[in-house]
Amino acid sequence: MRLRRRSNTEILSALDKALDSVLGPVVRRVIYVEVEQVFGVKRIDIPDEPDKFVQVLRMIFGVASSVLERVLAGEVAENLGLACDKMTLKDVFLRAKGEQ
Repeated sequence: MRLRRRSNTEILSALDKALDSVLGPVVRRVIYVEVEQVFGVKRIDIPDEPDKFVQVLRMIFGVASSVLERVLAGEVAENLGLACDKMTLKDVFLRAKGEQ
């Protein structure tokens, strides 16, 4: 069964919802600012640069980032209607883009 490719906009909408649900909109905005300031990756490009997004989570949340990443991966997958049990956030992005 072939999955429908999602656009970066669709993936980001799902990520926004997940971040808002887990951390709130203020923290979501802080994370996006950090990704851009630290790595020069704009919000729209995060699905193409998931490793950098995860690095920022690790910088901000330290050891708790591994739990946060799993929770966000599940939320993003659910928001996109994907079955991605026990996948990393990067893997969810790749699956949503049809690259995995």
